[in-house]
Amino acid sequence: MTTKLLLLISFTMLFSTMNTQAQTPESKKILIVYFSQSGNTETIARQIQKAAGGDIFRLETAIPYPEKYQTLVDQAKKEIEAGYKPALKDKAVNPEPYDIIFLGSPSWWSTIAPAVSSFLSAYDFAGKTIIPFITHEGSRMGRAVADIKKLAPGATVLEGLPIRGSSVQSAGPEVHKWIKETLKTLAPRDARQSFFQNTIFPAGEQGASDWFTGTVMVNTLLVPGGNLDYTIGDVKFEPGARTRWHTHPIEQVLLVTEGKGFYQEKGKPARPIRKGDVVVIPPDAEHWHGAAPDTGLIHIAITNYKNGSNVVWLDAVSDLEYGDISR
Repeated sequence: MTTKLLLLISFTMLFSTMNTQAQTPESKKILIVYFSQSGNTETIARQIQKAAGGDIFRLETAIPYPEKYQTLVDQAKKEIEAGYKPALKDKAVNPEPYDIIFLGSPSWWSTIAPAVSSFLSAYDFAGKTIIPFITHEGSRMGRAVADIKKLAPGATVLEGLPIRGSSVQSAGPEVHKWIKETLKTLAPRDARQSFFQNTIFPAGEQGASDWFTGTVMVNTLLVPGGNLDYTIGDVKFEPGARTRWHTHPIEQVLLVTEGKGFYQEKGKPARPIRKGDVVVIPPDAEHWHGAAPDTGLIHIAITNYKNGSNVVWLDAVSDLEYGDISR
């Protein structure tokens, strides 16, 4: 290892031992942001504000959408297919001071309206909780959650609430019950967010689903170049998240900086790992690593290259396999 790499490892482990106390979540500030064409989504937004409190803001496009239904449908399809993000009439409220954002939209072609995409693209939502609500006439949430996650990397995006447009006027009790249950579940999520925010490096980007199971954030700190033939990444696993089975052509080193989890090689018992551990993974050993079910895991991964390759991804670690070792 180079002197530079050894210094990075020493600094990382020293900082980790100093940074031991997770931040205690305080009362969360709520924002309700929505786009409404027919008024249905606005009705639900007002019901949410009544049940949860918080500030409310309506998104409006600089050029209004047509009132004629078929013209609107055709225009929406073209905009969504093109990834078009219309200019908003007023500068949207800055979400920075808020912790929880209820995000509302009608379902247009099974996803969020382009105005909502404009809002999401304008700000950094890392570390925030986004809770979608969608008014629809049969498509329910569609692919809205997946599209929101793409536009707000680093945010925690919940599954949300679909409400049929014809039912919005009588949806108050359902909305109130959903708000109560949703906010109740956020306490442990808030603890996880504080755990991930109180770290050395920023969260990075969400890891690819063909590499990981669950929510995993990857921040690539160093890439090969010059005399360096390894990559260094900061990897954050939410509780229960893990890698797929995979191999490396040369030893990989994991430096566990927060939390606890497991490391397992194929055909061998799983090994618990926790903050302060150093794991050296043999070449070509089929293995996986990830968080425990009840807490997150953060590690630095130092991965060497051989002939231009540093990893081969294999099958997912099934829930059955994971459950057997995490009991």
